[in-house]
Amino acid sequence: MALETLRYKAGAVEAHGRLARPAGGNLRPGILVVHDGFGLGRQAERRARMLGELGYEALAVDLFGEGRIAGDLAEAYALTAALRDDADELRRRMQAGLDALAALPEVDAARLAAVGYCFGGTAALELARTGAPLAAVCCCHGALDTTMPARPGLAPRILACLGADDPLVPRGRIEAFAAEMTAAQADWQIHLYGGVKHNFTDPDAGRLNRPAVAEYHPTADHRAWTSLQALLSEAFGPQP
Repeated sequence: MALETLRYKAGAVEAHGRLARPAGGNLRPGILVVHDGFGLGRQAERRARMLGELGYEALAVDLFGEGRIAGDLAEAYALTAALRDDADELRRRMQAGLDALAALPEVDAARLAAVGYCFGGTAALELARTGAPLAAVCCCHGALDTTMPARPGLAPRILACLGADDPLVPRGRIEAFAAEMTAAQADWQIHLYGGVKHNFTDPDAGRLNRPAVAEYHPTADHRAWTSLQALLSEAFGPQP
C-alpha cells in the first residue's frame, strides 16, 4: 500500500505525516501510529501500511517536524529528550496529529485509536492521559512513566506490550504503571514476553548496536501485533 504525505501544523512545527488510505468511501476508524526516537522512519511507515491493509485509516505522525530523522543514537536522544522534558509540548504535538487524522473525510472521528513504538509508545500513553477521545491505545516497549499521571475516568482500552528482559523498562516501573492505570479506573492489560528485550518489534533494532539492551524478536513481534488487532477489533468491531 502506498503512503501519502500529510502536512499539518503542530504549533510552530510543520509536521510531515505519512498516511495509509484504504480504498472505498465508507467512514472507518482512524489509527495514529507514533514513531520511535529516530523519527518517522521505516518502522512507523510499515505499521501504517499494515493497518491500512486491515481497513483502517492510519496516520504515522511526525513529532520532530519536517520529517526529521535522527542520524545516530546521540541525535535521537537529543530529539526525544526535548519532548520528554516538556510533557505539555509532547501532548500538544500528539493532539495535533490526532486532530489532523480526525479531520480526514474518510475517518470516523468517534472511532480513534493510537499505537506507538518505544518513544512513540510513551507518546501514545501521554495522549491517552490527557483525556483525548481515543477508544484504544497500545504501547509497545515504551517507557510507561510520566510526570502527569492519568486521572480517574481514563476512557481508552490500554494495552502495553513489553519485554520481560528490557532493561529500559524495569519491573518497578511496570508495577507503578499498573497502579496508575488502576487508580485511573482504566480498562488496562500488560503483556510481558519472557526472554525479550527492548525494541523487539523492529527488524532494524540492531542499528542501536546494543545487543544486551535491544533486539528484534519475531515471535514477540507477532504476538504483540496479534494483540493489537484483537484490541482494535474489540474497540471497533471487525473491519470490512
